[in-house]
Amino acid sequence: MYGNTVHINKLRSAGYGEADFDTEIMPLWTTTRQEAYRGIEVEGQQRPMQMVVGKVVSVRPDTGHVLGIHGNRYKAVNHKSMIDMQRSIIERSDLDAAGIRERIVTANHGARAYVTHELPNHSITTPDGDKAALSFLGTNSFDGSFSFILSAGAKQGACMNMQVFTKDAATMYKARHTRSLDLDHGARIITKGLEVMEAEVDLWRKWAKIGVPSHTEQVIFAAFTDLKEGSKNSAYIYLLNKYQNHYKKAMGANLWAVYNTLTDWSTHAPTRSKKTNVANLTVRRQDKVREFISADKGWGASFSKAA
Repeated sequence: MYGNTVHINKLRSAGYGEADFDTEIMPLWTTTRQEAYRGIEVEGQQRPMQMVVGKVVSVRPDTGHVLGIHGNRYKAVNHKSMIDMQRSIIERSDLDAAGIRERIVTANHGARAYVTHELPNHSITTPDGDKAALSFLGTNSFDGSFSFILSAGAKQGACMNMQVFTKDAATMYKARHTRSLDLDHGARIITKGLEVMEAEVDLWRKWAKIGVPSHTEQVIFAAFTDLKEGSKNSAYIYLLNKYQNHYKKAMGANLWAVYNTLTDWSTHAPTRSKKTNVANLTVRRQDKVREFISADKGWGASFSKAA
């Protein structure tokens, strides 16, 4: 028994939600060309099948849906295994998991899934007086839309933004579905999430003290979107409006407000199509924010140029 077992067992007893299914890896078969079949088309004749060398397919047995086609080096990770891994990481840690909140979401007939865990008893006060709780995100896919990822971050209370950390090497494990995928290594990495979050809040406080002169935000958002200032692009317009009409007023004209604008975009900005996979899009947007604020050529360079 671990200190958090009682809390994690409550999640286990609730099951896996939309991800409660198994997968099977099978050889990939295809029909041969009709003309190669003796050159004769026979009505009602079943065309011969041929196995595709070096390829396998992942199948959901309960529905029959094909989730993905892979190379024969593919190492399958069931969504339930990903969820179990994240639950176990929290269970075995020194974190306080009382009141833990879990959310499981799937898409594309179950080919993609993500799970989030929020720990309300591990929260920090942000520079604007809000609370941000330690949060874990696990993602998995069979269709190649994103890699297997375990990561730690923070969820801010009032605006519900997912605050990404700059020290991604210490809080993110990302691997493709090959034999090099090491779940235990991933677990060791993201247990550092609390330590990193406490360090990040010091960085956030510094950002709150760095003023952003008028119009500088336009340079920063243009650099982030790889567009020119004044662009009609929807992402640029969203960022500019959110900063000028909300975060600048609520937090002041500083880098902390700019950072919150970027995380707002990654968490809340509308998608172009109703068919867009929200989980996949959010992960890609968070990666973009993390890369931008961690790179001298992005966040730092655009601010210095404008200032």
